[in-house]
Amino acid sequence: MSTPLKRTYHSKAREEQSKKTIKRILDAAKRLFQSNGFENTTIEEIAQKAEVSIPSIYAIFKSKRGILLALMDAALPDEKREALVEQAMQENSPDKSLANTAHLTRTLYDAEKKHNSFFQGASILDPAFKELEHEREKRRYERQEEFVKMIAEKMIPLMAPLAPTAL
Repeated sequence: MSTPLKRTYHSKAREEQSKKTIKRILDAAKRLFQSNGFENTTIEEIAQKAEVSIPSIYAIFKSKRGILLALMDAALPDEKREALVEQAMQENSPDKSLANTAHLTRTLYDAEKKHNSFFQGASILDPAFKELEHEREKRRYERQEEFVKMIAEKMIPLMAPLAPTAL
């Protein structure tokens, strides 16, 4: 006896509603974390402020830490980061490419710093924050390293004609 195939379900309206719900939760959590602190904010308060159910928050984020990770990731959305990377990759001048790399790095740093201001000093109060802060820094450095390698792979062949020739 065969297992019946599961019917796929895709609804643009449902996807949009889901995105709006996630945004409301993240906005509410960010405001509460900034005003009350991470430790003093409860899932119940976030749910109330976002006008969603507590089980919805747990279903989407699993925990307060999950919300925090989502806030970290929202500092500079992937689409914007990828657009900056693409812009830098379009450049064929090593000088301009380096300038674009510095701009991208600074944009990422500033976005994270501004967006996640509630992290400031929190690692002193909670070891979990220290771990998240290290995780955030590691991810930022890995992204920078990945980008610099992409630029180097592109620029090295362009710079070869400029290198001194062996006698």
